[in-house]
Amino acid sequence: MTITLSQKVGEFASEFAIDGSYVQQGVKHFVDQTAQALSANMERAMPMIPSFVTRIPTGKEKGVQLAVDLGGTNFRVSSVHLNGDHTHKTVASKVAVSDDLMTGTQADFFGFLAQQVKDFLTEHHSEHFSQTEPLRMGVTFSFPVNQVALDKGYLLRWTKGYDIKDAVGKDVVELFQIQLDALDLNVKIVALVNDTVGTLLARAYASKSDDGKHKQTLIGAIFGTGTNGAYSERLKRVPKFTAANYPEVFKRYSPEHIANQTMIINTEWGSYDNDIDVLPNTKWDIDLDENTHNKSFHMFEKRISGMFLGELLRLCLLDLKSEGLLLQSTKLEGNPVWKGFGMDTSVLSFIEAATEAQIETGKGDYEKIIKAMGLAAKDITPEQVAALKPLVTAIGRRSAYLSAIPLAAITLHTHALEKFDVVDIGVDGSVFQFYPKFADMVKEAMGYVEGISVDRIDIGHAEDGSGVGAALAAYPDDS
Repeated sequence: MTITLSQKVGEFASEFAIDGSYVQQGVKHFVDQTAQALSANMERAMPMIPSFVTRIPTGKEKGVQLAVDLGGTNFRVSSVHLNGDHTHKTVASKVAVSDDLMTGTQADFFGFLAQQVKDFLTEHHSEHFSQTEPLRMGVTFSFPVNQVALDKGYLLRWTKGYDIKDAVGKDVVELFQIQLDALDLNVKIVALVNDTVGTLLARAYASKSDDGKHKQTLIGAIFGTGTNGAYSERLKRVPKFTAANYPEVFKRYSPEHIANQTMIINTEWGSYDNDIDVLPNTKWDIDLDENTHNKSFHMFEKRISGMFLGELLRLCLLDLKSEGLLLQSTKLEGNPVWKGFGMDTSVLSFIEAATEAQIETGKGDYEKIIKAMGLAAKDITPEQVAALKPLVTAIGRRSAYLSAIPLAAITLHTHALEKFDVVDIGVDGSVFQFYPKFADMVKEAMGYVEGISVDRIDIGHAEDGSGVGAALAAYPDDS
């Protein structure tokens, strides 16, 4: 019996199928892993890193804070004017970091960053140079650090093409501050945060309670090229937060004071279930992992994030070709379908956004899809593209359902619905913002979890976590 493309696509799609009972199982496992990770640092577990941010914004904060963001090849300087009414005004400038600086010395690199801060202040806040009060600055630094205090973090390693060898193992705040002081800027770095912590802070500042209900922002999450989340936790529930592990903090404050604090925890949940105890593991997931630089790590991220969804579809397309069902006349050498990680997740978004009938017209949506795939009309017909839709839907739905697991699990772990009328979750990232129906599917999946009342959970976009969030982290905190 000859199998058709649609039948084989249906078989592939069933491999990605996921239901509510699976989400429930995943939530239970995430809660268990959270408790373990808060107790001790384990190599293959979620790191659950204390951020040292102990204050959640109320939206009433006022004043101007400075923020800088180094997340890749660009460096951004911002001043954030907090209006005290959940609104803000941001002025920002951005500059590219040259390859020479990315692989040079720490003095040249941080000297360059300090000069950008000076140039920004000269152009936008010249009044600062006549003031005696230091301008507080928050730094979003999206590289692995061992953070031991809000204003102290030792660089573990560089990523994203950076290789400044004499900075590794040193406190990046101190290195940056030395260069700021050398320029007599009177700017004080008071907070070092990552973008996920900033997402939570930015959402909390902007979020308003409705109808007198007690609403609290609990989680900041990113569903984009990668994924991560941060949430507010009571330190008495973090057994690994000890004087032995964090001596700098225990020198400043008494154990009793520390135990009564809440602190934002950077979960690094991309590493959830690295051992694949409950995560789905299709042949395509296995093939994808084999061709990553961090094999057998970040297994959760590899099933839900924008960097990987396109690759999952690409691997499926290659199997359809090997079955003689697709791309038979196409020489794939040099084509994105042939190249590892050559297919962008936008391909899935375009297919998901269009109906099969719209694709089959051979115009508009079809043309946009095949262009994104790096193919031409001679390579794949409108009917063949339309036949892929159930597979694309299954891959995207699995991503959204899996993404619901940490949101529901943290809500249950913290007993937030017992404390607040409404639990607020701030999210950023391209998958959340642009993948069709992603947010709706996440909330749908949360509805299957026992103990979760989805009508009491708000999930919304958090604006500029790396800028506004860093500025809020720099806001004075008496605790």
